Amino acid sequence: MTIGRYREASNLLLLGLFAAIMMYVYGGIRYESDMFANLDLHAYRAMAEAAPGLAVVNQPFAYRLLGPFVVGILPFSEQLGFRLLAVIASFVLVFLFYRYLRASGISGRAALFAVAMFISNRYFFGFFVWDYFQLNDILSLIALIILFKAAEQRSWLTFSVALLIGLLARETPLLMIPVTAFLLIEQKASRLEWRRFLMAALPAVCLFFATRLVVPISGGSSLPQALFQHAGKLLSPITWVALLALSFTPAGFIPLIFFRQTKKFFAERRFMLVYLLLVIASTAFGHDNQRLMSPAFIIFYFVLADIADKAILPHRLLTAIIMVSALIASPHYVMGRFLLPNRTITGVLSLGSLMIVTLAALTYRLTVLRPLRSNP
Repeated sequence: MTIGRYREASNLLLLGLFAAIMMYVYGGIRYESDMFANLDLHAYRAMAEAAPGLAVVNQPFAYRLLGPFVVGILPFSEQLGFRLLAVIASFVLVFLFYRYLRASGISGRAALFAVAMFISNRYFFGFFVWDYFQLNDILSLIALIILFKAAEQRSWLTFSVALLIGLLARETPLLMIPVTAFLLIEQKASRLEWRRFLMAALPAVCLFFATRLVVPISGGSSLPQALFQHAGKLLSPITWVALLALSFTPAGFIPLIFFRQTKKFFAERRFMLVYLLLVIASTAFGHDNQRLMSPAFIIFYFVLADIADKAILPHRLLTAIIMVSALIASPHYVMGRFLLPNRTITGVLSLGSLMIVTLAALTYRLTVLRPLRSNP
């Protein structure tokens, strides 16, 4: 084994161990508690119990067929099936994201750092491990990574299959259709490439409308109704703080602090900025702000990895502060194996870790990097 392959294997092993530890720490939801009587999980459990048939549940859950269907045909109880598949899918997500970052030119150390930060995020990773009935969310995140890579390489068969599978899990992968169209416009793609792209996207578009015609529902809100119910939240400054900062605690302000590098990143990858803006816009269809931002993980932690590669990792103290703060921010008063006493302490730890990382990164940016750049 060459040194490069040994390092890659070591990084993957470290990520696997860290993911396993954090999955244990995140624990599992007490799904029979009255506290969680209104969560999505009850619809997904009913769908799994009815598989291979169809359960009549509220929209939009009724259209998210993939996870519950697979669980329902397994020779286990639906609770065990959801948990087992959520664990397996979480490992796949971690390893696939690391490989995507490496294939995109990020160093092994920076990819290791960024994916570890992602694992520490209780909203983007921890919640779906804890509430393992949200298997569809994990599957859709996996599909998004594959879709990004397929769009960049113009692998249209892979794109089409990933889009179909992702759509069967959640609606979010549909965002990759306008994103990929923007990428092709930017690259001045030929008519042949456009035809291939449109043919790759067509089956998923047809599936989207077909499921809404065929799958029975018992109620719930359609997409226009959900937009009408929740879009008003975007007028609140608190919503924007939750979307753009708290969702990425404790590293939420790092892209702003290293704005020059962030600007260069998006200048070279404008289609990723389009995707990020579409994800933000899609949060208008629901109320759980941090969780709704989870599809943005691939962009935020890619940006963080790029910044880490060039600015953060050479400074070991700053790296340690960020990682420790991420662990401090991960516990919650409802979600996890080891619960915090109340919501106030959860908020103090989250905001405190965000402030510590922000001040540490800003101090480093102003006192170390600026003098270095000003000296020839």
